[in-house]
Amino acid sequence: MPPTSPAQPQNEEMLEPQPKFNTLLTIIISVFATTILVGAGVYFVMARNNSSGNQQVLETQVDYLNKKIEVLESQKQANTEDTKNIVNEGKNGEQGNQDKFADWQIYRNEQYGFEIKYPKDLIVNQTDSNIITMGSQATPYIVIERYPSRQNIDFQSFVQEKLVKAFGSLLDVNKIKWAEWAHKEIFDQYVIDVEFENMVGGYTGNVIWTYFARGNWVYRISALQGYNNMDQKTFQNQIIPTFKFINGTANWQTYKNENLGLEFKYPQEFTLKQSDHPHYKTGSFLEVHQSGAEVWSSDVVVSVRLDNAYLGTNFQSAWLTVAYDSDIADLSNCQELHRNRGVEKMTDSQVVNRVTWYKGETSGVAAGTYVKSKVHHTFHNDMCYEVTLHLSIANIGNFDPTSGIKEVDESVVWVKLGSIFSTFKFLD
Repeated sequence: MPPTSPAQPQNEEMLEPQPKFNTLLTIIISVFATTILVGAGVYFVMARNNSSGNQQVLETQVDYLNKKIEVLESQKQANTEDTKNIVNEGKNGEQGNQDKFADWQIYRNEQYGFEIKYPKDLIVNQTDSNIITMGSQATPYIVIERYPSRQNIDFQSFVQEKLVKAFGSLLDVNKIKWAEWAHKEIFDQYVIDVEFENMVGGYTGNVIWTYFARGNWVYRISALQGYNNMDQKTFQNQIIPTFKFINGTANWQTYKNENLGLEFKYPQEFTLKQSDHPHYKTGSFLEVHQSGAEVWSSDVVVSVRLDNAYLGTNFQSAWLTVAYDSDIADLSNCQELHRNRGVEKMTDSQVVNRVTWYKGETSGVAAGTYVKSKVHHTFHNDMCYEVTLHLSIANIGNFDPTSGIKEVDESVVWVKLGSIFSTFKFLD
């Protein structure tokens, strides 16, 4: 078990040493003071020594002081040149960093609120809602993963727990090296670099992964191996400076329901309706009657819908619905997902703004249209709430092959819908 993290300073300032500038200031003050002393000394000596014998002593003293001034002026000039060199070196270094990433792509994730640069020949893939990989067709090079944070556990223990889960007995926890407050020139927060011996995959040897917390999540940025003649550590240090958080929802609209005590944000291109989708009944709370007929017992509070987007593809519609059912009296029943005239218990979960939501998926095909829904339930204030993300696409086979219609990139649409869900919160 690694040592417990020390208390994090509340207002720690990042002070850069400036010896060259301090020396310059001292020299300027010294020159000024010396000049005054010389003038005063000359006046004092001449006033008290009018004889020719003392005149020679006076001239010797003045000559000495003038040489002292010349030395100080020379030092001042040298330090001025050093200062110019420091500034130019800084500008050249900054330009060098910009040139280094000039041909890199920018990956921007509105849902998670961050962006990062990556080599242009790598491919971005998001197979899991909390894992983004960048690599070739066969090999991942960069992984960005986030985990729901937990209370009552220190940060290092949390990170070590995740590493042990990933590597098992192949990880020697006693050899882990922890670098706290890493990358202070980049992150204005507590960041840990973890160095450990990697024994799996295509890269063996010591590697460094970076961890930090943001809101309800812990983020990991890791180069899995070296790239383009760089070893893993060098590649890791190339990636980290390109990462930054963004406010992707700054220009979004806000829906707030004071009666139910909830709100969420949505992009301006979405249309908000105080009702369900006009063509699809989307609430998943179902009551199965003895006759076999299914009726929706929930009330859809609001929906936001995106139409007429992703032109030139088989995209039809994407929407998010918020519903509730006051007849569901406990969490166990709230976890039930009704589909295909059957019931299943949702056990997978995710945390959104400190609320645990249980999730499942449904899908259906009708009249050449494929509809997929990602359902989320939570029990709050004695009611079961549902937030569901929906995507409707047309069968690509229904289009003339010469029409140029392509299949929509579903992952892009799901990220957009997920970014809306990530803003959902209860107001109490």
